[in-house]
Amino acid sequence: KYAEIILAKGGEFISIIHPGASISNSCRIGKGVMIANWCFVSENVKVGDFTFLHAFSDVGHDAEIGAYCSVEAYSFFGGGSKLGDGSVMHVRSSILPHKSVGANCSIGVGSAVMRNFTDGVKLFGNPAKKMTIIGLTGTKGKTTTAHMVRSIFDAAVDPQGSLPDVTSFYINRHAVSN
Repeated sequence: KYAEIILAKGGEFISIIHPGASISNSCRIGKGVMIANWCFVSENVKVGDFTFLHAFSDVGHDAEIGAYCSVEAYSFFGGGSKLGDGSVMHVRSSILPHKSVGANCSIGVGSAVMRNFTDGVKLFGNPAKKMTIIGLTGTKGKTTTAHMVRSIFDAAVDPQGSLPDVTSFYINRHAVSN
């Protein structure tokens, strides 16, 4: 990370907080943090180094946001929630009070985290669930293999539809629908 190289050579970083943001005096803000207009950061919040809180982010009391995080517009942290280093909260996503999301995670647009998750997961939905991604590469047979994988998933899902949101998938950036 470039920041570490600059710091190793004696460089310093300042944090930039928009004057329209509302930040409690009891917050601990790391270096190189950017907090946009209309953000609300409550009591005893800890924001790690080089994190960006986009406009309209709402961070409840005693929440902890790790270093190198991006919290996109209209995101919500319940009191006592935690977001690990290097994680991203996409637009209008939420972490409910006293829930934790590990490092290097991605919370999808509009998702609501209602339980704890470990490092390195991609979360999507309401309630947010771990999302499994299968990638197919090669020069021949991707479409056939993708349809076979889809058939396996369809056969494995119970009739009530454990995967109701999966109505299409992507092959080489092209949607394939059932």
